[in-house]
This record gives sequence, structure tokens and C-alpha cells, in this order.
Amino acid sequence: MKLKILVIIMEKIFGTIPDDRSRADMYLPDRLLAMSLVFLAGGIICAIIAIFKLAAWAIVFAALGIVLGIFAFLCWKNQSIRIISDEQFTYTTMFGKVRTYYFSDIQRLRRNQDSMTLFVANEKVHMESMAIISDRLADLITGALKDQGTSVIIKQHTPKINFKKTVEEQIKLEASYIGMSIEELSRLSDDQIVNAALVRAENIVASQEDPNNGFNLLNEDQRILYVICKFEMEVLNGGLCQFFANYDSTFASLVSEYMKKIDATEHKELFDSFIEKHQINLRDLSSFNCETVEEFTSQYDCYPFDDYDMPFFELTPLQNYLNSFVRKHIGRF
Repeated sequence: MKLKILVIIMEKIFGTIPDDRSRADMYLPDRLLAMSLVFLAGGIICAIIAIFKLAAWAIVFAALGIVLGIFAFLCWKNQSIRIISDEQFTYTTMFGKVRTYYFSDIQRLRRNQDSMTLFVANEKVHMESMAIISDRLADLITGALKDQGTSVIIKQHTPKINFKKTVEEQIKLEASYIGMSIEELSRLSDDQIVNAALVRAENIVASQEDPNNGFNLLNEDQRILYVICKFEMEVLNGGLCQFFANYDSTFASLVSEYMKKIDATEHKELFDSFIEKHQINLRDLSSFNCETVEEFTSQYDCYPFDDYDMPFFELTPLQNYLNSFVRKHIGRF
């Protein structure tokens, strides 16, 4: 009963949850809703402590709990895949943006540590490891991957993708990347070599309690890879606005320079022209430090981000440029 009451309250704030949510072919389970409510409850408790005791730590945890709770709720409410037909499906992002794709445009499936990324045409569809996926969707994705000759992803003689197994395999694979020699790295395929180089860079960053200190430990080429990979991931997942919201001015001020260094000329021109036209100060992105979803979505009213995001999707993926860059500088990774 308490859970239902809390859900009703959240619906009043963020909109009604469709009755057919559970009939989506991929959706996030109710335990994510429970997690979001726990985060929100913790954040509210810390906010009360902060008000009465003026404790700095309580202010930090209050903001963190509330933001995480809202984002987790939005993921649970919105993020889904629905099959339209055997040829098409729709993907809804956490912010409710709906995009339509063809199964025939599926190129490959990348297994991340806690999720999977489906590459469709020049875009990416993210699937959390906890997501509930229908047999029909698994069959159609498997068939599309087989048509692309991506047999590595599919368990032989098994008609469905074993999503849990793919995540476990990816964890082992990434661990092997860290211990590889430069010669072993150079023998990897284009897709693998960028992922391996990024995993090695992320391992260095994660070695420090403060990510900024970890980033400073990277050499110049590793920084270029790290920043461009994070930039592309954020833009493909939620647009340029999401990148500004999730990364500070230190990263944003490097994007144009690093695009030039990997010879992504068209990407650099698009980025520079958008920033210049709308006079966005990359060294001061404090306005994007949003604590609520309303504040985040209001940023879309400040700038016409679709004017950047849509042309971005039409360009050659940045990873293509990174393939060449990493091979050229393999000894630095």
C-alpha cells in the first residue's frame, strides 16, 4: 500500500505511468522503483537534517539522494523498447524521447560492465543488465546480429541472447584488457581496441578517489580517448545537453581541441558553430548543474539542442576516428 501511495505521488509530479508499461518488450523492473524511493527518502531525511543542523554533509547527501532517486524513477517509468513489427521497434529514453529503429539497422551488441549497448545505424540503444526483455525481442535482436555475421555475441545453437551471460563475459574480457601487452592490444579488432584502450584509461581514473586526480594521471592520448568516448556516449544517449549536465567545464573545454587531434573535422565544425552561435561559455557551465529534472529539462528551452543533436547523428561516428587514432598511438595506451 505504501509503495502504491508513493507511486501515485511520483505520478502526480512526473506524469501518469502508462498501463501498458509492463507489456513493453524491454522495461526496467519494479526493484528500480524501490531503489528510487529509497534514494528519495534518504535525500529527504538528509535535507531535514541539513535544515535543522546545518550540516554540510547532509546537504551533499540530500542533493545526491534526491537527484539519484528522480533519475532512477524516470528510468523505471520511461526507458523501454516496444516492438512495432518484425521490422521496426521504438526505444524510449529516460526523459521520454521516443525513437524508431529498424531491426535490419542493428550492427552489433557491446557488452558493458553493468549494461549492454546496441548499435543501431549511427546511434546507440542502452539496455541495463537488470532490464526485463521479452523472448520475441531477444529473438529479433539475435536474428539481426546473425544477419550481420556477429556470431561472437550469440551462444552457438541457442536461439536467444543470454544477456546475463554476456555481462559476465564482458567483465572477464575487460579484466583481460588491463593486463594485455601493447602487442596483444595491437592484434585486437577495431571495435575491441578502442574499448580496451578506454577500459585501461578508466582503470587509471578509478584508481583515485577523486576522478579529477585520476584524469590528471592519464597521458595526453589517453585523455583524448577518454573525453571523446564520454562525449559521444552522452550525446548519443541524451544529447549535447546531457553531456553539459553530466560533465564539467574542464571536459567541455577540451572537446573541440580533441576532435581536431583525431581529425574529426566535421564534428569539430558542428560543435564550434553551435557553441559560437549560441554564445555558450564552455568554461562556465554552472547553469547545467541541475538538482531536479525540471531544471534539467528547462535547459532545452534555453538552447535549441536539436539543431546540434540531429546533425550529429548523421555524421560518421566518432569511434571510427578513434579506431585510427588508437592504432596510430598504440604505445601510449
